[in-house]
Amino acid sequence: MFHSTKVENIIKDTLQKRGINHDEMCMKLGIKKINFVKSMTGKRKLKSSEFISICIFLNLNAEDFKKCLIK
Repeated sequence: MFHSTKVENIIKDTLQKRGINHDEMCMKLGIKKINFVKSMTGKRKLKSSEFISICIFLNLNAEDFKKCLIK
């Protein structure tokens, strides 16, 4: 199981570190901006298809999220 806040932080931090605007990413991936923002603020669950698309776009892999696992 993932702790969603940590997953959100990894995505947000990666966007910031790489200088990528989330509007640009959402447009390229076909994700509605409002849905992305709600997901990043914990008001909506990120769909697995969205998560996978974001990971591919940002070149993130399972290892990047290993620290998010709840034991």
